Amino acid sequence: MPGKNSYRKRIERWDTVEGLKGWQAVETKGHAQSHISLYHSEERILICGDHLIGHSPAGVFLEAPQHSGEERSKPLIQYIESLKKLLKLPVDVTLSGHGEPIRQLPLKIHETLKKIDKRAARVKGKLQRNKKTGYELIYELYGNKAEAAMGVFISDAIGLLDLLLDRNEIIAENHDGILYYRAN
Repeated sequence: MPGKNSYRKRIERWDTVEGLKGWQAVETKGHAQSHISLYHSEERILICGDHLIGHSPAGVFLEAPQHSGEERSKPLIQYIESLKKLLKLPVDVTLSGHGEPIRQLPLKIHETLKKIDKRAARVKGKLQRNKKTGYELIYELYGNKAEAAMGVFISDAIGLLDLLLDRNEIIAENHDGILYYRAN
């Protein structure tokens, strides 16, 4: 009997797309663990779905592990890696899942990376004086708006904490099963 996920080929690199001559698919994790973008090198077109949105930041969301015992994904780190992967492509037009076509992909990617760095610096700044839990940090960052869209804010805050931990700019301390974060 085939494996549970045998119906889906895992796209780790540029792969041709059966039935779509000239198109290649690439895994662009971040918005979702299953997100792909499509690229046509001759036409210099990228279809990026929800990976990049011209008029607003793309949503980067936490997803539960598919299997028990697996480590959870770190979608913001994956998102940044995917953006850097797309920087290597010669693209004239990028078609997003929302809004107008993006005509200057490298510029949009660099703007997006700068915004992520700015948000990460803001989080690190909140952790300079006192250690905080993720929950405390969400309320400090988003105030009363936190209640209305807690899922979005949890994904955002945890993604930024993952990024800062990965960069060794903050540390996490476990006290009786509760994680506290503080700046290095």
